[in-house]
Amino acid sequence: MDFGICGYHLLCHLAKAEFFRSTWSTNFDGLVARTAGSFQLTPLEIGIDCQKRLARPPNKGEVLCVSLHGDYRYDALKNTPEELRSQEDEKCTRPAAQRSFFLYFGIGRVIKRLATMTTRDRLDLWRQTGVITAEQHAALTALVRRERFSVFLEIHALLYLGVLSLAAGMGWTVQTHFTSLGDVFILGVLTLIFTLSVFYCFSRGPRYSNLEVESPNLIFDYVLYLGCLVLSVELGYIEFRFQLLKDAWDNYLLLSTAAFFMFAYRFDNRFVLSLALSSLAGWFGLRVSRFGFSTPDVLRPIALFYGGLVATGGLILYRQGIKKHFLETYLHVAANVVLIATVSALADQSARPVYLPLLAALVAASVICGVRYRRFVFVVYGTFYGYIGLSMEVLRGSSSFEFSLAYFVVTGSCVVLLIAMLARRFGREE
Repeated sequence: MDFGICGYHLLCHLAKAEFFRSTWSTNFDGLVARTAGSFQLTPLEIGIDCQKRLARPPNKGEVLCVSLHGDYRYDALKNTPEELRSQEDEKCTRPAAQRSFFLYFGIGRVIKRLATMTTRDRLDLWRQTGVITAEQHAALTALVRRERFSVFLEIHALLYLGVLSLAAGMGWTVQTHFTSLGDVFILGVLTLIFTLSVFYCFSRGPRYSNLEVESPNLIFDYVLYLGCLVLSVELGYIEFRFQLLKDAWDNYLLLSTAAFFMFAYRFDNRFVLSLALSSLAGWFGLRVSRFGFSTPDVLRPIALFYGGLVATGGLILYRQGIKKHFLETYLHVAANVVLIATVSALADQSARPVYLPLLAALVAASVICGVRYRRFVFVVYGTFYGYIGLSMEVLRGSSSFEFSLAYFVVTGSCVVLLIAMLARRFGREE
């Protein structure tokens, strides 16, 4: 759309919303009045021959279109600098002059000028008009010049990897050197680390709230995560060395799951919530295998049941207003577990008639809900798992390596392009 046309449309939108009641222009084109007609606005044109209309205040749905010129073809020159200065006081005392737009150069040209301004030009303009302070202007200008850049994500990634590496190192050390270190030393060190982590979180953490609570500092979440991982290592070592529960050792997973859920909700930590859900999944799998049900045909329904249980639990807590922002974590885990279990069933000829329609329904639901609720990652889930299922069906029975390679090159590129296009669309709309 041309910048001038866009400007007049914007002007009529503002007039319809009653941001102003009159326009004053030196233009001869009459475009304001002509555009107002298509916006259910009644233009009241005021020129040199109908000046008396100016005293009439416009009603709702009306806009005054004042021409600051005479008829240049027949009349003498009007609104010279001296004449305008003499009329200024009179104009400002009239009701119609209040909340007006003076279009001396045309609002379309103003918008075109704004569109060509750089970010630094806008920052300078905001600073001059007092929209931002000098300190804010300096900070934003430094970011625009790339003198500063954010390393927020990188720091969090390093902290997360550091915690995982530390916990893995503890587990390896305990398993490898437990005979030389001794049970008392190992359990004492692990208990000390866990106790200090929990004490730090309870002493520095905010009070519990059903709403989302911001972490008090950068390392708070990772200290709690480290404490939970150390607890897992310690419970595993206790069973490994002393075999207190023997055949019922999978109950350690249930115990750790309960502890992780408590810590996750008490300190509003998604890392620990994910740890709790994965521990619960491990307990489900081990509990089923204890009864001799370890075949894929039995484990798939258990996985579907687990995914449904996780999603239902998250929705119930969401409805109750308890940590509503945790719902996405529940849905992420449930969606991946259910889709993986369904896709894996396509390799079984006897299970295909049941799981193929189920996969199609789950993929459609994931994409539709992702679009409806503005969650792009669920669109990716549906696209990715749907592509895997479709590929398994297309390539079933194919023994040609060249055909399979060509298929994955062409269709894989199309899927990546589709996801990129969807990502751009989501980014624009959000």
